[in-house]
Amino acid sequence: MTPFQIMLLLLIFAVVVALITRNFPTHKLEETPAETPDGGVPGPPSRLPDPLPSNLPITEDGRETANRLWAIQYARGRLTLPSLFLMGLGAINLVLGALVLTRTVQVGMMPQEDFAKEMEMAQDLTKKLFPQFAPTMDQADMNPARLRHQTMWINGGMSALLLLGSWLMSVGGWRLRNLQSYRMGLVGAVYAALPCVSIAGCCGIGQIVAAWCIFILFDPVVRAAFHWVNQDAASQSPDSHC
Repeated sequence: MTPFQIMLLLLIFAVVVALITRNFPTHKLEETPAETPDGGVPGPPSRLPDPLPSNLPITEDGRETANRLWAIQYARGRLTLPSLFLMGLGAINLVLGALVLTRTVQVGMMPQEDFAKEMEMAQDLTKKLFPQFAPTMDQADMNPARLRHQTMWINGGMSALLLLGSWLMSVGGWRLRNLQSYRMGLVGAVYAALPCVSIAGCCGIGQIVAAWCIFILFDPVVRAAFHWVNQDAASQSPDSHC
């Protein structure tokens, strides 16, 4: 990892910490806010400018329902785009992980002589492109059988990490889009920022998408929307009526 990449990661980490700290709620979000002075339906929290529709019921149950519907709609609107980006990063990991896994299988099924020829061609190409490494490569123990075994283990482990990241980011993005699992979405966003195991995390894009998702997830209204959606899903499940 180059010094520039390290500085970029530190800068993004500092920005994420600052955004998370800024968005920690200082008070509990009330499900049934106080009535407005004119006796109408209360609007959303003061930090969010979008008003509630004036034609909603003004009963106690209506106020709570209106507040929940507004929060859920607001959270879905904010998470739609970053969740799509997160699923896109998962698709990139899936493609590369499948390619690495395919190469691992090819190396395992390849005859030893063919692997030795490929290794020799790769060494010659490396010496031409990077002459400064030629003396080191000549002195190294380039045993084909040992290198083949190492290649299979390294490629197999890397493909497993890439495919795991693809699953976490894709499922996390889908759960964010549907407000189904706060923790899964957070795990998928964090995984997208990890270099090497996330392809986009090697160039800064993964960190940007992760910071975007985490910034929105720590919005107190978004967190309340996740709670209400999962609460409603639990109340409608068959087990809840037993």
